[in-house]
Amino acid sequence: MTNSSTQSEASPAEASGDVPIRPGPGHTAVYRFYDASGTLLYVGICDEPMHRWSQHIKKSWWADVRRFRLVWFPSRDEAMEAERRAIIAGKPIHNIALNGIPYQGSQFPVMHLHRITCEHFGDRLFSVRDLIDELGIPRGSAVSKAKKLRDEGLFEVVGKTKGRSGQDVLCHRAVPLVEREGADGPDLTDSLTTKETPMTATAIRRIGTCTEPATVLIEARARVDGLAYGALETRVYACDGHAHVARTEWVLPPLTPFSAIAETVVDRQCGDAIDAA
Repeated sequence: MTNSSTQSEASPAEASGDVPIRPGPGHTAVYRFYDASGTLLYVGICDEPMHRWSQHIKKSWWADVRRFRLVWFPSRDEAMEAERRAIIAGKPIHNIALNGIPYQGSQFPVMHLHRITCEHFGDRLFSVRDLIDELGIPRGSAVSKAKKLRDEGLFEVVGKTKGRSGQDVLCHRAVPLVEREGADGPDLTDSLTTKETPMTATAIRRIGTCTEPATVLIEARARVDGLAYGALETRVYACDGHAHVARTEWVLPPLTPFSAIAETVVDRQCGDAIDAA
């Protein structure tokens, strides 16, 4: 994996060499991972790049990473804003937060919050305010769904810190699902597993020629009352290698692609599409 740096943000401190070095206390980095063809795979922020990157190693897409770009910013707030802009503009394939998943009401299932929190924070501690500020989740959704995840043992309270107004706020750690396997506690299947949106389906049709097992589900939705997350028109299944193609070429305007977490995609092949009746 090689390092690539360009001076595109305002007054960042660039890392050099193979191992990015933190310029000083308080600095936070925004990093981008690319594959061999230059496709943007993932964007994130961190204080200690090598430690944070070690948490990505188990990801299915890690083997595709061939190049990174890392930019240091003087403060976390500046890095968070740069990360937000980079995700919205670049639409990295494997980012969930800020990348097309709705955040409110029944359209934002509780396990989406758990998944994007594990992805975004890693083992970094966070408060509900951090969910609001860093992930852009509306306050009501952040409060109610964080409580649900605390009750289920997937947000572990590890202490308190002082909030903006000086009051005590809870510090959480996101507990990966693998830590819950075999542990005593409530069955998470019914209460937490994100269901695929119900719809009456027609026969499966094929898009493309890949026949690899599907690992990704994209919902193609039509606008309703001006909202992109409207009527479900088609489900498109893809393998990791064709996830970006599924979002950009298989789902075309006026439909909008949304990443979804399926209960299972083991019976689907990459390129399967199911239209709503």
